[in-house]
Amino acid sequence: MKPTRIFYSFYRNIKAIKYRFIVIFIIMSLLLISTAISSMHRTPSSIKCSVFDILLHSLGKEGILGILSLTFIIVPTFSFILISIIDFEKSIFYLVRSKSRESIWNKEALFIIILSFIFSIVLVFGGYLASGLIVEGFRNNWSSTDSFTYSLIGRDENWKQISTIFSTYKMMLYILTSNFLGLCTIGFFICTIKKILPNVYVYLLLFIIMLSDGIVGKFSFILNQMTINLRNWMSPNTILISDIYLILLIVIFYIVGREIINKKDFI
Repeated sequence: MKPTRIFYSFYRNIKAIKYRFIVIFIIMSLLLISTAISSMHRTPSSIKCSVFDILLHSLGKEGILGILSLTFIIVPTFSFILISIIDFEKSIFYLVRSKSRESIWNKEALFIIILSFIFSIVLVFGGYLASGLIVEGFRNNWSSTDSFTYSLIGRDENWKQISTIFSTYKMMLYILTSNFLGLCTIGFFICTIKKILPNVYVYLLLFIIMLSDGIVGKFSFILNQMTINLRNWMSPNTILISDIYLILLIVIFYIVGREIINKKDFI
C-alpha cells in the first residue's frame, strides 16, 4: 500500500473524530502543565530547577514525561485516540474493500506508528517548550553543581564522566526514542487485544497493567522501560537494553495480532 494512501487514511480518520481529538488533547495538555507546575513547587528551594527537571524528573516518577503522567494522563489519552481511529477504520465498507486480512493488520500497524510518532514529537518538544516557559529559561543545568542531579550523585568519583551525558541534544534523542518505542508497544498491545476482547475489557486490562507498572513497580511491563531515570543516565547501556526490549515486544505483538486476524471471522 502506498505511503500517501496510508497517510490520507490516517488523516481522514483523525478528521472524522476531530472534536473528541481536540477536546481530549486540550485536557491532556492542561493536566500535564498542571503536573509540571506542581512538580516545580515540590522541588527544594536550595535546588535550581531547570527545563529537564520539569520535562523528566531525575527519579523518573514526576515531570511531564514521568511514570505518573504516563499512567494517568498520557497512556489513557493515547489509547482513547488510537481505539477511536481503529474503530472508525473498521467499518463494514472498509472490510469489504480490503484486499486481505493481513492488509487490515498492516494498516493498523502503520496507524500505530504514525500516531506514536506524532504523540512523541508533541510530548517531547511541546513538553520541552512548556517546561522552559514554566522555569523561565531553557538552560540545561543537570551537569551544574546547583542542580538536583548533582545533589544526588555529585560526590560520585565518576561525576565528570557522568555529567557529559547531560547534553541537551543527547537527552532529547534518548527521551524521544524511548517514548516513541513505548507508545508503539502500547499501541500494538491494544490492537492485538482488541482482536479478541471488546473495548471495555481492553481499557480495563490496560488500566490494570499501567497501574501495576506505575504504582507497584516491582515488575514493569512497559512504563519503566520507556521512562529514563537517573539510574539509566548513569548507565546508558540500560537505555539501549530497554529499547531493544520494547522493539521485541512490538515484534511479538505484531506477529500475534497478525495470526489472530488471519483466523478471525468478520461475518
